[in-house]
Amino acid sequence: MTTNFTPIRPEAAGKTWALQRTALAGFGFTLSWLIGLSVFAASTTVVSTGAEIIAAYRGRAAAGVLQYLFTEGLPPVAILVVVGALARWARGAGYRRLAKATWVAALVASIISFAQFVFGVVLVTVAVPAGDAAISALLSDSVTRLDGAKMLLFAGMAITTFVYLARAQHGQLLWLRIVSLLLAVTITVSGLGYLFMVTSLATAADASLPLLLVWVTGFAIVLGRRGH
Repeated sequence: MTTNFTPIRPEAAGKTWALQRTALAGFGFTLSWLIGLSVFAASTTVVSTGAEIIAAYRGRAAAGVLQYLFTEGLPPVAILVVVGALARWARGAGYRRLAKATWVAALVASIISFAQFVFGVVLVTVAVPAGDAAISALLSDSVTRLDGAKMLLFAGMAITTFVYLARAQHGQLLWLRIVSLLLAVTITVSGLGYLFMVTSLATAADASLPLLLVWVTGFAIVLGRRGH
């Protein structure tokens, strides 16, 4: 009996891995955020005092660390994978400047997010247990303002992807263009709110975060299917 064996071509295997990697990164980003928000919901705002921050995190160091891990520590990895694929897609279509701008914004945003993770861990494991209201407020404010800067970088990414999709005339991806535009608007507002610690503007995060999750996961699925 003869058995026919068809070897898997390296390029086909590579495309399959790219699909799986990008899609998994997108779903992982959303899952990480959902876990982080469910592990611990701190009752603090962008203008919380040091005493309020200590009251919110006291005795909850482990939960606080997990929250920062899943909302700030792990998501940057997924962002680099998804936006890296997006940049390759745009660059391959001839939009090199848009691709470079998007990638640089993602890289800086990821660095900021990791810095937030470090500051957050120091806050809940060192400053809060020590009862140091001044340092707690300083660390919390730093995380908040960094969050604002990161949001504005995401706004930039949303704008560049909207422009790319519009110029490339990807009519079948109209929904992603709409999501990109809505994300750019809402996350700019919330980003300014966090950066300048204005509560009325910061509340826009209630809309920008869900849109960000849809934006990242949506692009991950689309790019995965295209083998990027």
